[in-house]
Amino acid sequence: MALITVKREVAPGSFRVLYLLADQTGCGWYRCLLPGIYLRNLYGVDSRAATSLTDEVKAFARGADILVCQRQLSDDVLEFGREQKALGKTIIYELDDDFWHLPVKNPAYQYYQAGGLARLAGFIRAADVVTVSTEPLKRVVDTMHDRVVVLPNAVDPDLADTIAASRVAQPACRDAKVRIGWSGSNFHDGDLDCAIDAIITVAKRPEVQLIFFGWAPERVRREIPAGKLEVYPFVPTNNYYHAMASLRLDIGLAPLRDNRFNEAKSNLKYLEYSMFRIPTVASPVYPYTCTITHGEDGILVKKNRHQEWLRQLTWLVEDKTARDRLARNAYATVRDRFHLKTNVRQWLDLYRSLRGGFDRAAVSGSRPVAPADRSLNGAGAAAAC
Repeated sequence: MALITVKREVAPGSFRVLYLLADQTGCGWYRCLLPGIYLRNLYGVDSRAATSLTDEVKAFARGADILVCQRQLSDDVLEFGREQKALGKTIIYELDDDFWHLPVKNPAYQYYQAGGLARLAGFIRAADVVTVSTEPLKRVVDTMHDRVVVLPNAVDPDLADTIAASRVAQPACRDAKVRIGWSGSNFHDGDLDCAIDAIITVAKRPEVQLIFFGWAPERVRREIPAGKLEVYPFVPTNNYYHAMASLRLDIGLAPLRDNRFNEAKSNLKYLEYSMFRIPTVASPVYPYTCTITHGEDGILVKKNRHQEWLRQLTWLVEDKTARDRLARNAYATVRDRFHLKTNVRQWLDLYRSLRGGFDRAAVSGSRPVAPADRSLNGAGAAAAC
């Protein structure tokens, strides 16, 4: 089922943006591909995305107004960006993590210490503007560049609603278990430590089923009986939302250690859970303390300690009414504050300010244009966003 219809044609002379992606999954999807699709559909921006510098991509770049380099570290892309800047193009460097404060346990730590940080610095110096996802990350990058702009992550809950409406209703099961889940990779191994004891304890209750999407720690695999644990591999981005919906989670977990790296992270895990009406239990770390109103649209675990994790999870397992209330309120929070159809205007306004107000005809006004034509399940292709 196609989730997003991408407008195939744009008006001649439309404002052009080229996204050069480091990935097409989490960061690339939320920071470039999705905003690019919505800018194209709603405002007629000729947005394209690519992961390599093919001849076709270079040809499009020659007529582009803005080049966005998403977490790029390649010497070839850096040289290409400098060439385009010399030709009058505006260069944006897009960054979504604080790589200067990576925990030692993070699998990427050695790479960035061995030269990755120097490459980052080269791209930042070459850019006209650096865009980031959070205020704490902006404060880090502010020390390296004089124009850093926060573009907060956003989601489209309408996509989750479309999936929910398409799913065949399943008959209620009298002994249905409470499904507690977490989504992430081994990059978050240390983050799970603060909650792992409580998660394992609660998962051993007869009415609980534990779900890990993407990766599961060895301790969880070892201590939770196979019949009470479900582990699913990550799926391609175009199937990700369908996979999230199929997990049928009752409670979403968002544990984070309180450190500088995590402080600069975004609230994306909360946004994803909430768009699917899943109540979140989260660590009291900046990405969540600036979003969640404790007890209203989510749970913040005091002091991030085992006993408090255990208390909050036990309460939600036993109180379906509370789970449903939190889920409804979380969904409303996302619709009101983090809806991409509204928040993509921040991307539009930034691009307009960088190019003198968009003197090209297609984006001279702010009235959205009707989307049409090309369908996507999720991730955009390398041509039109």
